[in-house]
Amino acid sequence: MKKVIQRELANFYKSDFWLSFLDQIELKKGVRHAHLSVDSSIHPANLLYLTRAYFAKQDEPLRRSIWLTSEGPGFSNCYYIAPQTRCHFEIMQRYNPEVVIEPMPAEEAIGGKNIDIWDDAYMAEHYKKFEFRPVDDAAAGTIDAFFDSAPWHRLLELMVYNVQRNKHGHLVVRMGVHPEEVAKRGLAALRKRGWIVDRAVDITFRGDVGGALTSENFEYKKITFLLQQPETVLEIEWEYDPSIVIEARPYDVTRLLTIDNIQKDLGAVPYQKLTESELKEIVREI
Repeated sequence: MKKVIQRELANFYKSDFWLSFLDQIELKKGVRHAHLSVDSSIHPANLLYLTRAYFAKQDEPLRRSIWLTSEGPGFSNCYYIAPQTRCHFEIMQRYNPEVVIEPMPAEEAIGGKNIDIWDDAYMAEHYKKFEFRPVDDAAAGTIDAFFDSAPWHRLLELMVYNVQRNKHGHLVVRMGVHPEEVAKRGLAALRKRGWIVDRAVDITFRGDVGGALTSENFEYKKITFLLQQPETVLEIEWEYDPSIVIEARPYDVTRLLTIDNIQKDLGAVPYQKLTESELKEIVREI
């Protein structure tokens, strides 16, 4: 069976599904972020290993480490894979003991797509729903003050100074200005600290209904800052409110995922696991 598993995994990284996805997410095409959804019985750490090795073999270095996150037992995520010439993306994996690895049926994936892409054109169309406030000097000052506020420092506490424990979290705000303005000023604030920031992107993300991963969804909105040094991800989830510039909601960082949460979720599922030598045999094939 191990030989069958190895062959199927090698074939996945040579498949039209995988290669077409990589072609679609080139940064030069204005793509901001993407999700690839698969069914698999293979341990997510093995997929992380193979994905990292794939890009190394293609001479396309990754701009950051790949993290593992989870959405509960049986739902894992190779989180924020960032090849040099492509947008950062996620491999969203649903445990399926019947297959080695296959594209998730589109109708069962979040958003009804097993390849889901957010690009400049998509976001421009989405933002037509809002009448954003202009950013004059006063509004710019309010945004800058936000990036020195107690709620923002709380996000830094959790996701920079405790990144060895926490792997995901959102600071939720109300906001009436364009997210690109907030992203731009947030980049400046982070770089002023001497930190190296890869990029900031403003996108939507799809929520699930009733706690299950289904095609029924709601689009939440967020701004993502991808930091290289210190290596972490900072995310602002925003709700539209034209009466204000930007203001944190009165609760703590949400959607918090700790290493303990993730390990508990991964340990609850009987994934197939390959040894490093078995994984290296696959890498030679891809």
